[in-house]
Amino acid sequence: MPVPRFLFDAALTVVPKLAGGALTLVLGLALVGSFGPADYGRYAYAVTLILLADAVIGTPFDLAVIRLVQASVVADPATAVAAERTALWLKLGLTGVLAALVAVMVGQAAGDLMPFVALAALSVMLLRSALLHLQLRQRFRTYGAVEMAHLVFKNGPILGLILADAATPARILGCLVAGPALAAIAALPLMRVPRETRPPVTAHLGAVGRLVLWYM
Repeated sequence: MPVPRFLFDAALTVVPKLAGGALTLVLGLALVGSFGPADYGRYAYAVTLILLADAVIGTPFDLAVIRLVQASVVADPATAVAAERTALWLKLGLTGVLAALVAVMVGQAAGDLMPFVALAALSVMLLRSALLHLQLRQRFRTYGAVEMAHLVFKNGPILGLILADAATPARILGCLVAGPALAAIAALPLMRVPRETRPPVTAHLGAVGRLVLWYM
């Protein structure tokens, strides 16, 4: 009996996330043994800042994009992509500003890890935009492939560092920067449309900004 299409599509999006959660848990427990208490505390603090940035900035922007472009994805794909690009640039800019403020206000607790925190947050925002682009167009196979690439690029080096007894907070955070960034960069060409049919990025600045403020 063939698997219904909607179940297959759901599996392509859910399975990588479940695998990612399990890997994060297992590798996190392994890092407890690899780091001393002080280093693990700094690492956990840095990861908390990354997750906070993702929750505060990433989610409102994604909701705003869904509401703004869902109806135009098929009818006017160039306009939809332009709105997504507007949201992406705003998201990256706001993340950079937030990272700078956090570095000034509470950055001493993370110390030399703050550059990794900022880069990892930007990397996550980039990946979220790429995945949302695929999700809106129901390209679930590509979505699953990008998510799996993200898991491999991020967790593969982390596992290698743990097994080699070479894990440090900075190196692990470097993996959190590289993994999402490499997966997102591989997917970003899918967001291109011919330049002559693409509205300017600033065309949707006001609409995206209003929706983001609403969802915040």
